[in-house]
Amino acid sequence: MNPWLSILLVLTSLGGLIGAVHLSPLKSEVARKAIHLGMGCICLSFPWLFHTAWHVDLLAALATLTLLALRFLKPAVGQVLHNIARRSIGELLFPIGVALVFRLSDGVNSLYLPAVAILTFGDSAGALIGRQFGKHQYRTNAGTKSIEGSSAVFFVSALIVFILGKHQDLPSALLTALVAGLFIAMAEGILSAGVDNLILPITSYALLYFL
Repeated sequence: MNPWLSILLVLTSLGGLIGAVHLSPLKSEVARKAIHLGMGCICLSFPWLFHTAWHVDLLAALATLTLLALRFLKPAVGQVLHNIARRSIGELLFPIGVALVFRLSDGVNSLYLPAVAILTFGDSAGALIGRQFGKHQYRTNAGTKSIEGSSAVFFVSALIVFILGKHQDLPSALLTALVAGLFIAMAEGILSAGVDNLILPITSYALLYFL
């Protein structure tokens, strides 16, 4: 597909996603996580839509500027991103994190896809499981977290690395998945204000690259 059409398609999909969640009955954090999941699923298609990193860099810049405009202009449709009690810039860091990982992975899907999938599903699982079932809480500089939520981040991240990562044999696949899941769960537990949307994909990429 023409990269310019791909950029238009992605931006249109992002706008449609925000509009659909705005019209849905979802509220506050659940609505925000729905957009997080949708954005992540869109970004997982990038290896098939783009073949050069600078197109993704441009897309990330346009997406960030659009989300920044929603933050400051405060239209009704943008409330699904900002109508939460805590302070967060996560939606602004999300496209930047994805663009950095796309550039770093340089066409290697076994590095790009797990990093973005962890950002998409691992982070969301931790938030939703922690909110719904988090009974055993602990505090970090990021605020109150739960063992249940952090466990969800660990298991989902480890499963993603095991399935999507490139491994030479089963023992190395299991070890890589467990180590990556542990580090990612620890990082998610201590990061606040949406900074995990930038740090988690880069951390995931680095772990997969070096392990």
